[in-house]
Amino acid sequence: MKRERTSNKPPISDTGADRPSFDHDPATLLVRAVGAVPAMKYAVAVAGLAATVALAAALHLRYPVVMIGSLFVVALMYVILSYSRFATRRGAGSDLLNLTVAWIFCGLVVLSGVLSTTALCFGWPRTLYSFLRASGRVDYWKIKVFDFADYGHGAEESRVGKRFSAMVLDAIMKRQIDVITTMGHDPISIVPQRGPAYEAASVPAYTELQPAIVVSGYVGDRERRNEYFYSIRVTAASESALRPVFQKEGSFSTNTGAMEANAALVANEVIRVAREFGSR
Repeated sequence: MKRERTSNKPPISDTGADRPSFDHDPATLLVRAVGAVPAMKYAVAVAGLAATVALAAALHLRYPVVMIGSLFVVALMYVILSYSRFATRRGAGSDLLNLTVAWIFCGLVVLSGVLSTTALCFGWPRTLYSFLRASGRVDYWKIKVFDFADYGHGAEESRVGKRFSAMVLDAIMKRQIDVITTMGHDPISIVPQRGPAYEAASVPAYTELQPAIVVSGYVGDRERRNEYFYSIRVTAASESALRPVFQKEGSFSTNTGAMEANAALVANEVIRVAREFGSR
C-alpha cells in the first residue's frame, strides 16, 4: 500500500498575497487607467479643465475670464501638438515651417527687447511706457464724486442729481472690484469718496484731496416730462494746479436703466482719465 506524500509547505491562504498589488496613489491609478484603456486620456483632459475651474473658484476669479482663458489654453495645446507633429516629420514642408516659426519668434524677441528699452529710456511707445511704469509700483489716487446740483422743479423735487451722482460712484466702485477680482491687484488703486455739492466750488476741498480726480456737475429739467439733461466736469487736482480734464454732457430719463447706463459711461471715462493722469 503506497503512502501518500505529505508536503511541509503551508497551505495557501486567501490573503491576497499572490494577487497583483494596487497602489492607491491617484496619479498611479490614472496612469494605469490610461494604459489599460487609452481612451481614458480624454477623461484626464476633462479632469484637467475641471481642475482649472476649481482653481479659478478658489482664487475668486470671474468665470467668463476663466472660460476665455480655457479656450486659449486648448487652442495653444492644439498649436503645440500640430507643431510637434510637423517637427517629427522630415520633409521640405516641415523644415520650412520650423524655419519660419524660428525666425518669427526671434523677430518678436528682438522687437520686444528694443521696444522695452526705448519705452524705459525714451518714453516711447507711450502705451508700453505707461504700462511698465504703472506695473512697477502702486499709486493711490482718490476719486471724489460730489453730489450733482439740481436745477428745475422736477430735478429738485426728485433729487435726481444726487441719485445720478450716487450711480456714478457705484459704477466706479464696481469697475474697481472687477479689476481687482480679475487681476488680483490694480496698478492704480482708486478710493471712491463722496461729498456735498457746495464743496465742489471750494478750493480747499480740492487741495486737501491732492493728488485726486474730482467729479462734479449738475442735472436740470427738460421741457418734456421725466427727462433731464446733465453736465459733468472732471478736474485733476495736484500740488501744482487744478486742471480741468474733460467735460461731458448728455440726457436721460428717470428710468433706472437709462440713468445707470449713462452713469456707467461717465464712470468709464473718469477711470480712464484717472489712469492716464496717474501714469504721467
